[in-house]
Amino acid sequence: MRTPDWTPITLPSSDGFDITLSFEREDHIGSRRHFIEECGWTAEEYKSIANCYWFCAKVTASRGGVKLGSAYLGGCCHSSKEDAKDLGGYLPDMIEEAVFEAKESLPLLIEQTKALLKLIEAA
Repeated sequence: MRTPDWTPITLPSSDGFDITLSFEREDHIGSRRHFIEECGWTAEEYKSIANCYWFCAKVTASRGGVKLGSAYLGGCCHSSKEDAKDLGGYLPDMIEEAVFEAKESLPLLIEQTKALLKLIEAA
């Protein structure tokens, strides 16, 4: 299996956040171990997906170019970028998770920025 070198996909915005889907190297579990040891596939079944892509999907929620939230889905196996676009139905939940994290992190980031500006002004 191979890691895709696909460019990120810009998705429709959600609650005022820019949403991006990117495809990263899967470092947490190997495809062979996953399918044969964890899913109980035979070696022959595993060979049937040898030309697929094995990766970790990442959804990022940002505003103004600042990344504020993200969600990951590891162990993704797809035959093409087109096939991977909805991540087997997990994409809506990932967007919701990334937006939730972004909303949670934004107030803290604002407070930290205000404190930094005060330090700069005092210098």
